[in-house]
Amino acid sequence: LKILSYNDDIAEHGERLYIKDRGACTCQSGVFICDQPEDLPDLGPGVYLLVGYSLDEVAMLKETVPKGVLERSGFVSEDNFVAHDIGSRLQIALERLMPHEVQCRIMFLDEFKSEGNIIFQMEWFGINPRLNETAKRWHVGQAEKVCSPYVKKLAGAVSRNEAVRFQLVLSTVKQIRVLDLLDGLPAGAIRTSSHSLRLPLFLFVLGVQRLLT
Repeated sequence: LKILSYNDDIAEHGERLYIKDRGACTCQSGVFICDQPEDLPDLGPGVYLLVGYSLDEVAMLKETVPKGVLERSGFVSEDNFVAHDIGSRLQIALERLMPHEVQCRIMFLDEFKSEGNIIFQMEWFGINPRLNETAKRWHVGQAEKVCSPYVKKLAGAVSRNEAVRFQLVLSTVKQIRVLDLLDGLPAGAIRTSSHSLRLPLFLFVLGVQRLLT
């Protein structure tokens, strides 16, 4: 990718490049569509999905495509801020990539709203044995590391223009990137820890049985 600042060069339509503080970008209709907003906020530990989409394409589709077709394809937002529409379509695509026993969801962070850019955060549904939990719930900040390989696979599919990319809503997505701020943890950290808890318990029970016999 060509590396430049906003005023360093003129890019051609469709050209892909890297812009400092904006990440990977695509030049389209005289504007840069990038994977992160101009002022990326400080994000806490977690797994995030950064999306850059074309406002012009959204407006064009809403002007030219019949409302019924738009709604059936997933465009249900009244205005051109379609973060929830894009998130919903990405969620459907993600669920097709995950094993049945894994539950992850893509949550829109409303406090980081920005035109043409969306920041989603991943959540994982399950029991975190490190917290001595007994009931499943939604987790952020550590346990959602389980979701990382699946959302990366999703982002890769969109970036490579695979079938998922040709859905009407997702066709407006021009840049997508996973920001994993849990890189110190292995993807199977939560599941591994649950297995590691079973071994001491098994050895304890085995020892008790030997004492009784």
